[in-house]
Amino acid sequence: MAAMLAGLLACAAAPASAEAARSGFYVGGDAGIIWRADFRQQGNNREMSCYFLGCQSGFPGGEEGYRWEYEVDTDNGLQFGLSAGWMWNQLRLEINAAHAANDATHRFRGSSLRDGSPACFLGTACRLPDAAQESETSGVGRIETRSLFANVYYDFPGYGDFIPYIGAGVGKADVKVTDVRYISIFVDSHRPANRRRVVQDTDMEDTVYAWQLHAGADYRVNRRFLVGLKVSYTDLDDFSDTNRYDEHTDEPNLTNRTKFAGLDYWSALFTVKYLFGQ
Repeated sequence: MAAMLAGLLACAAAPASAEAARSGFYVGGDAGIIWRADFRQQGNNREMSCYFLGCQSGFPGGEEGYRWEYEVDTDNGLQFGLSAGWMWNQLRLEINAAHAANDATHRFRGSSLRDGSPACFLGTACRLPDAAQESETSGVGRIETRSLFANVYYDFPGYGDFIPYIGAGVGKADVKVTDVRYISIFVDSHRPANRRRVVQDTDMEDTVYAWQLHAGADYRVNRRFLVGLKVSYTDLDDFSDTNRYDEHTDEPNLTNRTKFAGLDYWSALFTVKYLFGQ
């Protein structure tokens, strides 16, 4: 991406045609759809309780706690943004603030004890006591991204009222995954004291670094007003958050750490610009 930015600056330094010569301030807005690839939800805790045959006398390896992983699917979402920039011949420097959101669901991928042993509570390596029952439910709500980027664009001259361009940018984003839910209920009818209820329902969020690539074209409606289409790719760093369970029968202060990875997305946006320069 650094090489692309250097190339844009080099192109902008070249002499501009009379048709493309311009300078000045502009403001704009954009709106459209975004789509994300599936991303990963990984978590872990230091839970000391084990209610299952094979580990009731202690965790294998002596390391308490569990690890788990989900794959998160998202629906197509919407993005809205505002921008302000400065143009100088073919070069444009721009600040863009945007909000994007997708509804999401997740699918369980697997779990293990912290030492890597298969997790007993899934019944894969060891089993519940004969009189015990366990139920688990989980889910996620939506992923929201509020971003602020500094972008540089190069506009290609020579196409009349059509102005194709490419661009790149760097910035930061506040990322939130809402309604991260998990409920686990364990009951042993032969040992009434051997029961557990674990509940979590929370929003998880963090601020991460990000970068973007852009390609698009504007159409000059008149001297001041442009409309266009832009396709962008946005790559976000992984983010993580630590939260306490809302309810835990045996360990009321127990926390877990959740990480979301692979949060990149594409967007296709309708854009408008108003030029104050010439």
